[in-house]
Amino acid sequence: MRRLSVLLGLAALLIAAVVGYTYSKRSQDTVHRLPPDLLGNNTEAKGNKGWVYRKSDPVTHQPIVLAEMDVYERVKEPSTSLVGGLRLRLYNKSGKSYTYVESAHALFDEATGVMTSDDAVSIIMNVPSDKEPTDKAATEKLMRVKGTSVRYETKTGKATSDKAAQFQFANGNGTAVGVEYDPAKKELHLKANVSLNWVGQGGVSTKVMHIETQDLVYKEAEQKVYLSPWARLKRDTMTVDAKNTLVTIQDQVLHQIDADFGSGVQIQDERKTEFSADKLVTFFDEDGAITSIVGDNHAHIIADDPASRTTVNSQRGELHFRVEDQDKGGHTKPESVLESVQADGGATVESVPLPRPNVQIAETRILHSEHLWMDMKPDGKEIREIRTSSAASLEFKPNRPEQSHRTLDADRLTITYGSDNTIDYLHAWKVTTHTDRPAKLADVKSTVKPEAKDAKDTASDAKAKKPPSPAITSSDELLAKFTPDTSQLAMIDQNGSFRYQEGDRQARALRAHLDQVTDQITLIDSARVWDDTGSTTADQIFLNQANGDMDATGHVSSTRLPDNSVKSGSSLLDDSKPMQARADKMQTRDKSHAVHYDGHAVVWQGGNRTAANRIDIDRNLGIFHAVGNVVSELADSKKQPSDTASAAPVKTDAKATAAQSAAPATATATSAPGATPVTPDKVIYTVVRAPEMMYDDDQKIAHYTGGVKLVRDRMTVSSKELRAYFRDNKDKKSDESSLERAVADGSVVVTELAFDHTRTGTSDHAEFYTADNRVVLNGGLAAMADSRRGVTRGNQLTYYTDDDRLYVEGEKKALVMTHMKK
Repeated sequence: MRRLSVLLGLAALLIAAVVGYTYSKRSQDTVHRLPPDLLGNNTEAKGNKGWVYRKSDPVTHQPIVLAEMDVYERVKEPSTSLVGGLRLRLYNKSGKSYTYVESAHALFDEATGVMTSDDAVSIIMNVPSDKEPTDKAATEKLMRVKGTSVRYETKTGKATSDKAAQFQFANGNGTAVGVEYDPAKKELHLKANVSLNWVGQGGVSTKVMHIETQDLVYKEAEQKVYLSPWARLKRDTMTVDAKNTLVTIQDQVLHQIDADFGSGVQIQDERKTEFSADKLVTFFDEDGAITSIVGDNHAHIIADDPASRTTVNSQRGELHFRVEDQDKGGHTKPESVLESVQADGGATVESVPLPRPNVQIAETRILHSEHLWMDMKPDGKEIREIRTSSAASLEFKPNRPEQSHRTLDADRLTITYGSDNTIDYLHAWKVTTHTDRPAKLADVKSTVKPEAKDAKDTASDAKAKKPPSPAITSSDELLAKFTPDTSQLAMIDQNGSFRYQEGDRQARALRAHLDQVTDQITLIDSARVWDDTGSTTADQIFLNQANGDMDATGHVSSTRLPDNSVKSGSSLLDDSKPMQARADKMQTRDKSHAVHYDGHAVVWQGGNRTAANRIDIDRNLGIFHAVGNVVSELADSKKQPSDTASAAPVKTDAKATAAQSAAPATATATSAPGATPVTPDKVIYTVVRAPEMMYDDDQKIAHYTGGVKLVRDRMTVSSKELRAYFRDNKDKKSDESSLERAVADGSVVVTELAFDHTRTGTSDHAEFYTADNRVVLNGGLAAMADSRRGVTRGNQLTYYTDDDRLYVEGEKKALVMTHMKK
């Protein structure tokens, strides 16, 4: 774009030509035709060297004509004469300058006032009256014309020639075929094959501007030069071609050039610039330097450099230049440096990266907007910034298979550039992005789910060859940073009402950060992600788009929705029920099959709830692991009866039967008349506390270790470790407890609080069955102490909490001991 400075050269060339022809006009305007009495009173002999003819204005006494002739003879009657060695001075009205004409031979028709010459004719315009035409110092910068077959009308002052002519002016020269000057109209017409060379004010140190056209007309009254039907301008490495071209002069200074259907090209170093428009207008300052260029209708610019090809299209384009003095070969000259570009009306900027060694090719960038500005760097060669004042669309088209196709729509945007016109920053407001990832990445763009369904893997392979759903984001503001000198996206920050959607996966937050290098999204402040399998909310959520991993921190809350295709298992990992969780931190790995909760973690599913310092869930292995202050709440979905029911008989061997028979009735089977009946429909919770719990879903066993305490209704069990067994519940019976039994080992203490008394059982091993609320104590010498009835000891004690029945089993030939209180 800066290369359009070629128009500066054109301007200087044309102004020089115009100045020269202006001098010609002023001289011709005051010329009077030669009098028919050339050898009359105004003529005097010049010795043996010819004659001299003089004529002055009778009023002002200013000179009008001075003609010197070596030969004058009548060659045809009545009025045609041959003039040899003609040296003619035609003075302007003021008499301060003259046009000097010199010809070896000329024919003069006194009747018509026409002088013609087939020989060479030399003309010097605007020679000072006190200087001779042979004074080189005085005439070297004046306009000179040389030609043949010149026809000069002394009555009108019109001079014409159909032959080739040469001319020279202060800062250049040129040639043309066919010349006509009409002083009445004040027009100079170069008829064909016009060629001008302008050197400029700096002389030979200035780059030559060359202009070619078929036809040139200079209208002095209008101070305009018309070039038609075409014009070509060349300066150094730049060439401009146009159709009809108009050059406007003001006070002998180039002011403006209007070119129809102009197009140009310049190659400088490794940069190539092409430009065109239906109407190209260039403006100049008083020193002839370009200040601006305006292109109307189909304005078009292409700039090539080693890194990219940039194309600008619009209905109207404006180029604004900064004029600064630059040293050119020891001479300081004003130079026009491109400062900014304005494009209006369907403006489009397309930048196509070019292959370079050891540099991965970036995406092609296409920017659309009704109005945009482009600011250049100080040297005018590279873009510093592009900004829009209206809605804009920016497209990133992939040039490598692994690249994504991205589009960005915004109310307005700003692009900041680094070296070689590569993008450094992109800033947009009220923005929406659309990203299409390549098909081969579909198998790794898994999810933003807190947890995934087990059935998903069978479908992932089928989707691997299909492109994933487009990723769509929106926010109030977007700031993107690119890797220096590459135009490769490095990171994106989106602020204010951030929204994200990719297929059925969605997210929102106040702010979001994308690290393109690690392919990770960070959601900040009131973050939430969700899809058809569940949701997660937190202060911050980190999403790894490459593998679907997620890290959430601060007030984490997650929900996993039920899978209707899976039957209920009545376990801690029941996919048929929704699972919810809270924690300070949360991590998901392996496509959300593995979930880690850290800090004040709580996980609940249906009526079951587990809290701990840390919880790990691995659905592939079927593991639920809780560590640190573990508290499990296990709910019975079974409705409790309102009346006392008889327990089912307990299967015992012969020894047990004998022992029971020998025992006092009050010891072997007792009831608590004052026991509080269970309220109908009351949900019974089993609460287990321990330092650690490991649940195996294959075995449906939760293993609590490190000192365990179980509380169920009025019963408390303390032990070193405890195993909780869960039902499969394959038939989905809603009236069954999810907990089938609990087995405690090591220093077992079972305590039951009744309305009016307390029972405490001790043993090394204990089992509790939820179906009939039965407690079995064995291992070591089992004992049951009743605060009202005394202590019972035996090898095994079986106690029913619903109706206070107690069965005692002792060793062979051993007595069962019961101490009754009096």
